[in-house]
Amino acid sequence: MNLVSLYGRVANDMELRYTNSGKAVVQFSIAVRGYNDKSNFIHCQAWEKRAETIANYFHKGSRIGVTGQLVSGRYDKDGQTHYTQDVVVNTLDFVDSKQESQRGNNSGVDDAAERANNQIGNSNGKRDPFENNGGQIDISDDDLPF
Repeated sequence: MNLVSLYGRVANDMELRYTNSGKAVVQFSIAVRGYNDKSNFIHCQAWEKRAETIANYFHKGSRIGVTGQLVSGRYDKDGQTHYTQDVVVNTLDFVDSKQESQRGNNSGVDDAAERANNQIGNSNGKRDPFENNGGQIDISDDDLPF
């Protein structure tokens, strides 16, 4: 079974790109704690709707959880063969609270959080959709921003 699960912080700014056929793709690294508290930087890539969601709602320093598959590759450059390993993201988890996200990046985070709130049925952008403190919340899959 090829399953990778990571929890860490986004280590770089992301740029959403599109292939010639119009598929969205984003590449980024996640800094995860490793042996002796040293950081490991794991390269990840996400495609289509996941790529758009990650590019819109995460930024350098955001905490993120992802699961995916490890994919190996290789390429030749200047006569040398280079080997790569990337995690292709299948699922993602929002880890930061709204307040933590806003502290981490003031440019556009307020707008992104407000868009996310509006997309889940919040018309005024002020109410926390998770204010039920663990109680059941009525949200359909169509209301989610990803």
